[in-house]
Amino acid sequence: MKSKDMIMCSFFTVLIVVGAFVRLPILVIPFTLQTLFVLLSAMLLGKKAAISSFVYMLLGLVGLPIFSEGGGIWYIAKPTFGYIIGFILGSFVTGLIVEKMKKKSFSKLFVAGIIGLVCIYVVGMAYFAGVTKIVLGNEIDIIYILKYGLLATLPGDLVLCVLAVVIGKKVRNRFGIFK
Repeated sequence: MKSKDMIMCSFFTVLIVVGAFVRLPILVIPFTLQTLFVLLSAMLLGKKAAISSFVYMLLGLVGLPIFSEGGGIWYIAKPTFGYIIGFILGSFVTGLIVEKMKKKSFSKLFVAGIIGLVCIYVVGMAYFAGVTKIVLGNEIDIIYILKYGLLATLPGDLVLCVLAVVIGKKVRNRFGIFK
């Protein structure tokens, strides 16, 4: 890995941390700006973006209070931790798709971002359901999972996906990152 790549991964790790603290507490799962930075990192770094999300997760698990509600190893017992795991998969998949694109049009980048969001939400919702039922012992159904694990934050995340594409395209064009 080149020095430039390590610096960019570190930069996006910091942005994901900052994004965790810009939040709206909506019902069960807080809406944050993390998705913007996870997807933007994938638009600019390709699959290496997963390193940023992975480092973010590790730093939070070792005790730095950088998750939206703190930090520490105990955080794995929180229903929302699955979305953090989903950031890793989502940034990797989106980045991989972006790397494979010959022409990086808005629509193609948007589709890549949507696929990344699907990864984040699938992992996040599955974890949310599992921890809520198994660890917390609460009975839940698919309506509850869809309402609180998807519908509460999806509209905002779709807007963040559009922003990631717009910003990503501008940065790519301005700095000549794989056009």
